[in-house]
Amino acid sequence: MQNKNTFIKTFLWLVFLLAINSASVKAGILTVDSWNPADDSVGVPVDSNLSIDFCCLWEKSNGSGLATIYRGDGTVFESYFFPPGELSALPPEISGTGTEIFTINPNSNFEPFTNYYVRMDSALIR
Repeated sequence: MQNKNTFIKTFLWLVFLLAINSASVKAGILTVDSWNPADDSVGVPVDSNLSIDFCCLWEKSNGSGLATIYRGDGTVFESYFFPPGELSALPPEISGTGTEIFTINPNSNFEPFTNYYVRMDSALIR
């Protein structure tokens, strides 16, 4: 039997995918190749990072706004502010600019047996 304090139930990334403004990508469309953990995963460690593998390199855009992790019931788990300006720093929990992998390293552990999803303002990356 798994320890209920060790694993989260699943992540729902579909909302993240729908919130991305693919028109802001200079060459082609920014699409998702894979998510880690995958949608509907079970047995994911509560201290996991969330990663999205895009089809191409991504970078911070000029826009500002929030990337937010929500619990399945719609309450906010954590939120990360992206300041305006292409050269401004990313929130420390966000990494991967200039690569194909967008990673969120949450400050807190996830709650066991809880669903999560991510929403991100469309003007944040390209």
